Amino acid sequence: MNPALYTGLKKGENYYIKINADMYNGNMSFDPYQFSSKLLFKNPQDAYEDNDKLEHVANMPSGLIEGNFAMPYDQDVFYIRSDKSQIYGVTFKRKNVDEKWLSKYPKDLVSPFFGMLAIAEDTNKNRKLDDSEYDRVQIIDHGAFSGSTFGSFKMEKNKNYIVIVTGYVDGPIPLTLWPYQLKVAPVNQLDEDRHSVVKNNTPSKPLPLKTAGKNQLKATGYLNAGVPYGDEDWYVLKLSKNASGKIELGAGTEVDGVISLYKDGKLVSRADYYPEGDKEILPFNLKKGTYYIKVRDTNGNTTLDPYTVTVKYQ
Repeated sequence: MNPALYTGLKKGENYYIKINADMYNGNMSFDPYQFSSKLLFKNPQDAYEDNDKLEHVANMPSGLIEGNFAMPYDQDVFYIRSDKSQIYGVTFKRKNVDEKWLSKYPKDLVSPFFGMLAIAEDTNKNRKLDDSEYDRVQIIDHGAFSGSTFGSFKMEKNKNYIVIVTGYVDGPIPLTLWPYQLKVAPVNQLDEDRHSVVKNNTPSKPLPLKTAGKNQLKATGYLNAGVPYGDEDWYVLKLSKNASGKIELGAGTEVDGVISLYKDGKLVSRADYYPEGDKEILPFNLKKGTYYIKVRDTNGNTTLDPYTVTVKYQ
């Protein structure tokens, strides 16, 4: 039995402390007991509190949101208005912290957590989640047990939505000071190579790779939403001499990338080795000529943040 208990207390609330003998061994103690309390941290909650309730919901700030679950059974609730129909992407993850930051707190107060979001349409626009609206809730928890949750949802024009953010704390108490980072924003739907036609594994207007240092080429792009069977982008690689090196595809935690390399319509090599969130790497040893690089997600998923294609050669 842990002799100490950590908890969080909210201003203006009344609390009761119950003390009893160890119920598991059935013994009764005739010795007096003592207990004491100590304030560890004032105002540990994030800047958006108090936003726990499902009524009178405050508007969601734009950009990257950083918060925490510093109070017992905490949740954060935000409100979004939509002025046009579009797909929104969601990324929700534990912030990267170092050991120096962790060492400032007792271990029980910085337990890791696994995030989940619930998206609900506010059908009557009264800024609260009514009982009749629970059947319109969409749950986003993909990737949660890796520490990074991601997904997407469709917002329709002139409709409003409530976003509920919560986390399962992997520790002895239902709170944690470990901060999260949340981003909810429209995904890119303007395809970079929309004017290109791919025939026999050869694109008519491939995307360029730009010089990014000595013996290095680079490009950024999106795997766009709304493309049947998943978006794919094609890049041209022109080698004026024989070369060896590697092609890297780096993206967010939501992407399980695939790199395919073609020449004269034929597949030269392909890389699909690493899981979601890791770079995909394709080593090569090529003769001079024109090659085409195709990048996509294994499952046809989209990127919420831009990906990067890097070619390093010698």
